[in-house]
Amino acid sequence: MEGGFESIAGSKRSLHVQVAREIARKILSGQLPQNSIIPNELELCEQFGVSRTALREAVKLLTSKGLLKSRPKVGTKVVERAYWNFLDSQLIEWMDGISDNDEFCSQFLGLRNAIEPEACALAARNATVEQRMKLSKIFEQMCDIAKADVFDQAK
Repeated sequence: MEGGFESIAGSKRSLHVQVAREIARKILSGQLPQNSIIPNELELCEQFGVSRTALREAVKLLTSKGLLKSRPKVGTKVVERAYWNFLDSQLIEWMDGISDNDEFCSQFLGLRNAIEPEACALAARNATVEQRMKLSKIFEQMCDIAKADVFDQAK
């Protein structure tokens, strides 16, 4: 594998989350290609400077997000992109600064545009009078912010 990983000793975050983030960013950027086998446990422990427990927790975390799949006698494999959990907030955070982020954000906003109006209508239908008043105030604030954004962009 090109470049390998750097030791994360001394990090303030929990070790397994930091290890998971580093592996995820290599997967998301394509440095660890889909369907490839990642380095074995001992190599990764040495590269990151962490225990096997921390590494195993990181792999479990990435497996839960759909990025990795472990198989006995085969190793840990990068899963195809179609199975990644792009609705996971941590995964979205880890994508920050990766090249194809703009396309993902555009698709994600398209999904939100399709779902949120119906969700808002459902909330309004089932809301109490007080909740409807609060929704109206929030909607007015959103409109004001949108108008200010349009005004700022026109400058």
